[in-house]
Amino acid sequence: MASRADVLRAKADPQGRGRGRVIGGPIRREMVEYTSERVNEGASPSAIARELGISPATLKRWTDRPAFVQVAMRDDASERSGYVVVAACGVRVEGLSLADVAELLRRLS
Repeated sequence: MASRADVLRAKADPQGRGRGRVIGGPIRREMVEYTSERVNEGASPSAIARELGISPATLKRWTDRPAFVQVAMRDDASERSGYVVVAACGVRVEGLSLADVAELLRRLS
C-alpha cells in the first residue's frame, strides 16, 4: 500500500514532469498539513521534502508564509459612488464622475 507521501507526490506530479511544475492549492494544502504532522513526529524538513518530491526551499517557502489566508468580503458599494481608475503602476483614483474620468485620461495622454 502506498504511503500518504507517495499519494501526495503522485497527485502533485501526475505526468512525472519533475522540476518546474505548478502544484495547485488543494494539493499544496494537503502537503502543508502532512508536513505539520511529520514535524510533530520529529521528521526533518529535508526528509519531508524528499518524501513529497519537492525541494527543501519550496517546503520552507510554503511553511514560512501561509499560501492561503482567509479573508472576509464585504459589500460596501453603498459607501462608494462614481468611477474608479486604476493605472498600470498601481495608482488608484476613486469617486470620479464620467467627466472627471474623461478629463483625467485627456490630461494623461
